[in-house]
Amino acid sequence: AKTFPKKNQPFVPQFYLRNFSSDGRSIRKIILESGRLIATSSIKGECSEDYFYGNDGLIETNLGAVEEECSKWLKECLSIENPKRELPVIVRCWLARFAAVQYMRTKKNIESLSDSDKRFNKLLSDLYESYGPASVPSIYKEKDYSNLPGQSFITAILNCGALIDLTAVLLDNETDEDFVVSDNPVVFQN
Repeated sequence: AKTFPKKNQPFVPQFYLRNFSSDGRSIRKIILESGRLIATSSIKGECSEDYFYGNDGLIETNLGAVEEECSKWLKECLSIENPKRELPVIVRCWLARFAAVQYMRTKKNIESLSDSDKRFNKLLSDLYESYGPASVPSIYKEKDYSNLPGQSFITAILNCGALIDLTAVLLDNETDEDFVVSDNPVVFQN
């Protein structure tokens, strides 16, 4: 099988990170474990891994299409002069899609899904084991988690409609404090 040429695959879109950049190419970064501040970190390498979505390009290509549309509508939101006015339905739809996809594609979420699935499989495996080792289905013994990012993306696209009826609120930062962005959403539920 041919390997997809785009090796560096971000789990936080670069267009999104550029909104937190003063030059469009780099962001300030804090390493949470050490508290170390990096004043200039290239956006290109942030929040990404080699072949995070696999090496066939299917998910990465589809994410690119979603990101292109989301980028357009995010720019529309950022250009709104009165952030207190209600957002048009089309903008709310694309923001809902972006929120769903972004949440499901984070490294933290993928690790959480994998851990939950492994615990569930262990529970089922132990239950089957009580009837004898031969009774444990092979799916609970060995499972390939390499396509979990792709499965998460598809789940997000299929379920983003559930977010459309939520109220979208734009925050207009009028303080001297900069906004902080993360590879894992700070608030997921209201």
